[in-house]
Amino acid sequence: MRTLAALTASLVFSLAVLAVVFGVADLAGNSARGWMTSWETQRRVGDAGQWEKAHSRLAFARRLNPLSADYSANLGHLMEWRSWHEPPDSPGFTQARANAEFFYLEAIRRRPSWGYAWANFAENRLLLGNSDGKFLRALEMAMALAPWEPLVQRKVAWMGMATWGKLPDPTRELVTENIRRIVELEDFSNEIVRFAIHYDWLEHLKPMLHSKRQRAGLEFVLKQVEAQW
Repeated sequence: MRTLAALTASLVFSLAVLAVVFGVADLAGNSARGWMTSWETQRRVGDAGQWEKAHSRLAFARRLNPLSADYSANLGHLMEWRSWHEPPDSPGFTQARANAEFFYLEAIRRRPSWGYAWANFAENRLLLGNSDGKFLRALEMAMALAPWEPLVQRKVAWMGMATWGKLPDPTRELVTENIRRIVELEDFSNEIVRFAIHYDWLEHLKPMLHSKRQRAGLEFVLKQVEAQW
């Protein structure tokens, strides 16, 4: 009985310590994520010092809880933010994107069923100039694992249109179905039209637009584009 009581006490103590560790990790990770959310709203990083603090806190959270896919994914986002402040042809841009790929892959290993992580990995790889087999697999995994997640649908749409000429027919069919779901949900509708115009995909999109609202959205965006010309 004494042995059982000792084991029970040890287990309770270990769980309590673990809860404290994970709680501290969450505090560090959430503060960093709060800054990143404000950057997304402002479309810019507050300052270099804030970026360093966010990186430090996320790295600390990742060390405390190395099994969390969220911290890895957020570090990937953070590295992407760093890349936007570097010229696209500079070593700094390439290194930041390579770091983002490392963390997105880590997030995928820790949560293989996370479609958003697959989409981020595919997007980052494409922005590095790679539309290879790894990109294709990540794109297809994102569609398979998160077919109705709006942000994944949006990423898949622009990537699919941008690489349309290089995609095999089965992947083209998946991308087309992904975009059809966006149209049905009417999420990012005007943005999808802009993507289609930019990537010369409008002939594929028009047959999907059936409702009055969808057709009005198309005309609205077309008029905006014509005004800019």
